[in-house]
Amino acid sequence: MIPLVLRRYARLWIYLARRSLMTQVTYRGDFFLGLARNAATVALILVFYSVLFLRTSSIAGWNLSALLILYGSFRLVRGILYFFAEDTITAIPEAVRRGELDFILFKPVNARFLLTCAQVNLGAALNAAIGLGLVIYGVRTGHTAITAGAVAGYAALIACAVITFYNLLFMVMTLSFWVVKVDGLRYLFEEVMNMAGLPSGAYRGALRVLFSYLLPLGVAATIPAGVLTGHATPGFYLYAPICALVSSLASTWLWRRALAAYTSAGG
Repeated sequence: MIPLVLRRYARLWIYLARRSLMTQVTYRGDFFLGLARNAATVALILVFYSVLFLRTSSIAGWNLSALLILYGSFRLVRGILYFFAEDTITAIPEAVRRGELDFILFKPVNARFLLTCAQVNLGAALNAAIGLGLVIYGVRTGHTAITAGAVAGYAALIACAVITFYNLLFMVMTLSFWVVKVDGLRYLFEEVMNMAGLPSGAYRGALRVLFSYLLPLGVAATIPAGVLTGHATPGFYLYAPICALVSSLASTWLWRRALAAYTSAGG
């Protein structure tokens, strides 16, 4: 039996998502331009990798097929995250500055839910679909035998990655309760996340420690892709869910501190 509260929020999300999708579909030009941009980006990446592998057989031990799986996993994680959260979560700073957060806090619904899932991004869903297509293409060209257990493990690790980076993005946006402008931090977050499109082993020395543990970029793509490419490190199977759990606890603590410090639009 699904708890009543979960069914209530599921129905609410479906209602909000339907409204959001109807609005986005109205502007078909923006939709098709976004689709063309994503397709062009992937095409350029494929060309870049093809040219790059004319001079080498692997990058940090990853061949072309494996690297396509890794990059596809990165786009899948980012697409899922931004489908559910980008349009709403990045509006938190503006809601705090303009006092619009008051109206959200007074609604009989969890405020964090509304600040996270009130809208969906159709373009991001297409980005996730493109990422999944790259993963499937990489698996087929690599002639890799994939078991049902590997697929289940991959899906679980992708979920851990989405949860981890959702919490990190939410914490960055929550800083707007104390900092007037966090737009720069948001763009920094996106640029740092883009670095997850490369295998963690490509970084050396202090950068490898930083991007593997302190900023768990490997969780976004390297760890999930490792399950399908033979680059899996057993210890990271535990590390990924720990990152999801720790980031969830940290974002919840920061959110509660932010609400306690919030003085509303009236000062």
